[in-house]
Amino acid sequence: MFLERKQSGFSLIELLVVFMIIALVMSVVAPSINKMYSQHMAQQEMRMLQQYVKSASTKAYSLHQDIHLQLKGRKLHVLEAQTENQAESEQSLIGDESSSEQKSITQSTSFTYAFDYLFFQPQVVKAFRSGHIDLKLIEVRVGSAEIEKYVAVRGIVYVE
Repeated sequence: MFLERKQSGFSLIELLVVFMIIALVMSVVAPSINKMYSQHMAQQEMRMLQQYVKSASTKAYSLHQDIHLQLKGRKLHVLEAQTENQAESEQSLIGDESSSEQKSITQSTSFTYAFDYLFFQPQVVKAFRSGHIDLKLIEVRVGSAEIEKYVAVRGIVYVE
């Protein structure tokens, strides 16, 4: 009378238990993965900052003029000093005769980069025309946390 059924598969309760275990493991692992990703991106941006400083040093040497790297907030501005001849030639190219009366050396922003994971106190790094840099360490805050790091300009290592 009673037919026996062969049970194949899992019951609903067994599936729910497995999904609960997976959800529990994911809730523990996900924040640490996000933190590791943020740390990795901050380290990558620090390496980019070091590369920008080294490139500015090389460019200052090759152009025989000083270059200033202005760090403020999340932005890096590369400022190049323009001589009178450079300013006059640029003004003549754009057709601006009114400001050609000025005979002073001006600074123009040649490059701006916005960082996502690094925050800077206002500071200026100067690359001299000889290729030397006047600052040994750059003060950096990582992310929104109050973690301060110092990036070595000439090396890859940074100190916490």
